[in-house]
Amino acid sequence: MNVTCARESILGLWKEIWPLLEEDEAEAGGRLDAPLAPMCEAYEALERAGALRCYMMRVNGRLAGYSIMGVSPAMHNRDALFATQDALFVLPEFRRYSLNLLRYADAELALECVDAIKRGARLTAPGLGKILVRLDYKATDVVYLRKLHHG
Repeated sequence: MNVTCARESILGLWKEIWPLLEEDEAEAGGRLDAPLAPMCEAYEALERAGALRCYMMRVNGRLAGYSIMGVSPAMHNRDALFATQDALFVLPEFRRYSLNLLRYADAELALECVDAIKRGARLTAPGLGKILVRLDYKATDVVYLRKLHHG
């Protein structure tokens, strides 16, 4: 198997990435009970502004996973450059290569002098948390989601 990781542009990638986005959302359990509707124009604007990083993993040329990161100074400390995970997903049949993607993305962010990387792991995916700890990530926060119902 030929596993490659690279930073790619989100521009023009939507058709190829869409099936993975759908599988990611289905695996997450439909967080908002609404159809998948990413703000493609916002992702593209962030990329044009230099604030988005899309790291893709391919297996034999086929898109198999992604790590999408926002990169910006921290709002509470303008001198600290943070990378914050927007989305991380690897197709189940290729998860044994997830470490390749994470190591690649982290190395690229380090080359940009990013001070800290913030990643999340679903409680339904405890394996990812174990991988992150193995990569020297520290658990610092727990995120709670509350769905609000209108009308």
